[in-house]
Amino acid sequence: MLLILLYLIGFFIALPFILIAFAFDIFLRLLPTFIAVYVIFLAIGIFALPLKPIMNKYAKQLNTIGKITGFVLFGPLILLLIGTVLSLPFVLIYSLSDNPIQSLVITFAIILVVILVNIVNSRLKR
Repeated sequence: MLLILLYLIGFFIALPFILIAFAFDIFLRLLPTFIAVYVIFLAIGIFALPLKPIMNKYAKQLNTIGKITGFVLFGPLILLLIGTVLSLPFVLIYSLSDNPIQSLVITFAIILVVILVNIVNSRLKR
């Protein structure tokens, strides 16, 4: 568990450098908005707890609405992150010729992502 925590901390430390390397400053500007939306959903969930009997009655409809809302709000973010991961090799090749220090940061980030994906996959297989 500690190892996973250390990998996550390292990944989130390297994440801003990755995003800056890709010039995704728009994502950095939108990050507080995404965090605020998450906190708002959390508060709505806490305040809606007394409505649990009603929610149980309409569980299927609420589940569908929740999935659609999550897809609309977080779909573009997921696509942006997928695009970031897919462009990593090309950025790494470019940065090797342009700036060796930056390429080390990106290489570190790629290694962390690969390790994190392998850890998650191994946990899911158990």
